[in-house]
Formats: sequence, structure tokens, C-alpha cells
Amino acid sequence: MNHSYDADREGARWPGFLLEAAAYPFLIQRNMALVRNFFRREFLGRFRGSLLGVFWVLVHPIFLFLTYYLVFGLMFAVRSPEGAHPLWYPMYLFTGVLAWTAFVETAVRCTTLIIENGNLIKKVAFPAQLLPLHLIAVNLVVYLVGVLAYYILSALTGFVFPGYGLLLLPLVLVVQALFTIGVGLILASWNVFFRDINQIFPIVANLWFFATPIFWYEEMLLGRGGDLSGIRTLLGWLEWNPMTPLLRAHRAVLGIPLPDGTAPSMGYILDAVGTAALPAVFFFFFGFLVFRSLQHRFADEV
Repeated sequence: MNHSYDADREGARWPGFLLEAAAYPFLIQRNMALVRNFFRREFLGRFRGSLLGVFWVLVHPIFLFLTYYLVFGLMFAVRSPEGAHPLWYPMYLFTGVLAWTAFVETAVRCTTLIIENGNLIKKVAFPAQLLPLHLIAVNLVVYLVGVLAYYILSALTGFVFPGYGLLLLPLVLVVQALFTIGVGLILASWNVFFRDINQIFPIVANLWFFATPIFWYEEMLLGRGGDLSGIRTLLGWLEWNPMTPLLRAHRAVLGIPLPDGTAPSMGYILDAVGTAALPAVFFFFFGFLVFRSLQHRFADEV
């Protein structure tokens, strides 16, 4: 009986939670000093005591790229499409690694956010729904440093030069932030009650990595010949992966040519960003609802 009452009461609160989610930018604005302090602590804490310091921001994504390129580009001999620039596949892989790493490193850290900040959670006035923001901001800084390295290498090799699509990069980053906040809030709240989430999600993330077009592209899979019905069915299912349109949007604004060698048009870029925004907005609101519905129980659990 009490459980039914609690469920009804939480259901009645959901419209208010949705309004809170819509007002999230204003919550950030009111607590900007708090967000900046968390960001500064996280960013400096990552590199405190290391010899290279903030240079690790660049070393880490480059090391990941070299690792994946060694495995997929050399050992498995994945190549650029016929007629494409020789650097097409390395750049395709590098941009995918950058965007994926910015998401997954934040999501993994979010699993323990509530537990790590238990002393703050017990303070009634603390806006715990802002906790993922500083992690997102730090990993987006890493992403942007990687993008700078990408354009420097592209300029030196004549691969691509910044186009008008780059103006939409801030919008793509907002879309990624919305998606990451939603996923992060879900993981953070669930891990309070099921501590196995912290162990399970990295495993899920590894499977998710291979289901995301980071090292593979559709034409590569379809170019194998034989019966392609199974591959086409698989690709149809993988379109439901919210990271698929998001990576497509990242690569489009960064100017990665399409597999046929043509540059992405503004129409293609806008379509890619719009398609990525739909699941991102859904996950943001859903994650916010899950978090706020469980938030009143956090203090008792941590």
C-alpha cells in the first residue's frame, strides 16, 4: 500500500521534474561558480604530480588512436574506401575515438558520482543533478585539443581544411552534452542502489564500442560480397544506437569526406545534427526524471 502511494506521489511529481529539466540551463547559470570550482578541481587533479602535466590531454587521445589504428588499420588491414584520400581511414578512426572517449570516460566516472560526493548529497540545498557537468566539461576540453591536433595534421597533409560546417561544432557538443548528462544521471542514480552498476557498465561500454561506427563504416561491411541481407539487417538495428548519428554529426562538422569522396554538404550536416539531437534530448529528459525520482533516497543510501 505504501509502495503504491509512493509510486503515485512520484508520478504526480514528474511534470514538475520535466519543467526542472527544461530549466536546466538556468540552474547551471545560478550555480556557475560551483560548476567552475568542480571543473578546476577535476582538471587540475587529473594531472597533479605528473611530469607532462596538461600535455596528457593530448597524449591520451593520440595514444588511443595509435592503438586502434595498429589493431584495425594494420593488423586487420582496414583501408580507406577506393579513391579516397590515404588519410581518410586514420582520420575517420581518430575523430570517432575522440568523440567516443569524451562520452564514455564521463559516463564511467558518473557511476560513482553520488557515492563519492555523499557529504554534499546530504545537504538539502545541493543541486546534485549538476554533478556530471564538470566531468563533461573536462572531457570536452580533451576532445577540443584532439580536434586542434586533427586540423593541424590535416593542414600539413592537405586532407581537409575547416569549412562552414565547423560553425555547428558547438551545437554538436551541446547535443553530446545532453546525451551524456542523461546517461550519466541514470548511471549515477542506479549505482546508489545497485553498486554492481559500477562494474557492469564498463563491460557494456566495451560492447557498445564495437556496435558504434568508430573503426568500421557501412561501405566496408557491405563491400565484403556474398549474401548481404544479414549485414543490412544488422546495420538497420545499429541505426538505433544513439551514438551512431552522434558520431556521424561529429565527422560531418569536422569535414571528414563521405566514403564516396565528396565533402559533406550543409544539408547533410544539418540532417546529421538533427538526427543526433532526437535521442540526445530523449535521454536527457529520461535521465533527469530517473535521477529526480530517486534523489530523495540518496542521503539514506550513501
